[in-house]
Amino acid sequence: SDFALDAVALCRPPRAEAFVADVEAIAQGYVQVDRLLPILRHIQTLEALRLASRASERSELSGESALLAAQDRDVNERGDI
Repeated sequence: SDFALDAVALCRPPRAEAFVADVEAIAQGYVQVDRLLPILRHIQTLEALRLASRASERSELSGESALLAAQDRDVNERGDI
């Protein structure tokens, strides 16, 4: 029902360290836990990706970025052959 969704929407997001317990508390009496859990996990993942993207953009703008590349190496250069 709309009331149930409104009630759930007013809740704080679940804490990472107590995710399942928090989702169970949020859902209690309003919605089914097994339907709410994957939605909130998906939102949590999107938020983590958004934060990582922002951090990456900030480091690029400040010149702190590091480029990593694979290096080709001749077998004879390793010294163990």
